[in-house]
Amino acid sequence: MRDVLRKATLRNILCATALFATAEASAASRRRNASDTSNQQAGVSSAVAILDVYPFEEKNRALRCTAFHLGDGYMATSGHCFLGALDCNGAKVRWANSQMVSNCKKVVFSNASESLYRGNEISTDLAIFLVDNAPQAKFSLTSGKESIEQLATQEVHGLNVQLRSGRVNGEFTNSCRLVTGPITNIFGQPKTPDTAIHDCLMSEFSDGSPIIDATTKALLAIHQGSSVIPAFESASDSSAKLKSVNYAKTISDLDLIRIINSENVHPNHLRIGGFSSEVFNTGFYEKISMKIATLEARDNSETISFTAHNGIDSLIEVTGADGGKMVFSGPRRAGFEQRFQFKAPVSIMLKSAHTGIAPSAWIENIQSP
Repeated sequence: MRDVLRKATLRNILCATALFATAEASAASRRRNASDTSNQQAGVSSAVAILDVYPFEEKNRALRCTAFHLGDGYMATSGHCFLGALDCNGAKVRWANSQMVSNCKKVVFSNASESLYRGNEISTDLAIFLVDNAPQAKFSLTSGKESIEQLATQEVHGLNVQLRSGRVNGEFTNSCRLVTGPITNIFGQPKTPDTAIHDCLMSEFSDGSPIIDATTKALLAIHQGSSVIPAFESASDSSAKLKSVNYAKTISDLDLIRIINSENVHPNHLRIGGFSSEVFNTGFYEKISMKIATLEARDNSETISFTAHNGIDSLIEVTGADGGKMVFSGPRRAGFEQRFQFKAPVSIMLKSAHTGIAPSAWIENIQSP
């Protein structure tokens, strides 16, 4: 440009000056946009937290995930972080970029299984819970978009929490890709249409982390976990290398708003307790002993009825308001179910009979009366 200016007439110099002014204005605009993006990212990076849930028989042992703030104290994470329980089980969150610690007051929605809903199989690996105090930073629920289920590849960022020297830091990943539908599991079977895969580099306990659009910063999905699968170089290759696949559940503002606005109406088609997926159904070294729900009667009824499903090496303990008790373990084969009715309120516990297994018993089809 300087060579051009040396040869320029006054008219050309004025034109060049205008070009420089335009270029500087454009650069300033880019800096402002970059600054706005940086400030926006800095804001929501403080809206994440380390989530510790205590579902084990040994109560000083925690199940650790990530959760993020939706506003007004409502937080979202993966349903398997609560093991599908509609109870806090002592859950606490430690906020990123601050010293704030909050306690779970109420789980308003929790499910950790793939279920059939209105004829469609959906991944309901989602939990929404309420805490006693929260920072101003939040993910704004304003886009009004439905979740993405069609085939698409989008540029995204994951949001990790890192624990360094006792301090929680929220950090965005580098730009990565989110791929939606159709997705298969490690056995080559199709997964639910709201399942996605991504190649974001996630931290050790990032299950429940938000994944956002790289351009609009809109919430697109929640990281579920990773699986290691064989990767063949070609169809004739007999030796396979292992590769890691990151799964996510696509989510939308509308999904979350519907749940928050109807928090006292847990859909009876969803399971409470128990979970199933190759991502997280790997068992635990500790025995599970956790409350999965306290069920209240509705419409002036005094009783609650529900269906209990047994799981291998896991059992359900139920206590009614009149002191009536039941322990349901069913036969050792999976798939056995039985209907029960108790005087409300009803307290329900889920326990594992042995270590090294994931308790897969659950209740559903809750009715009052």
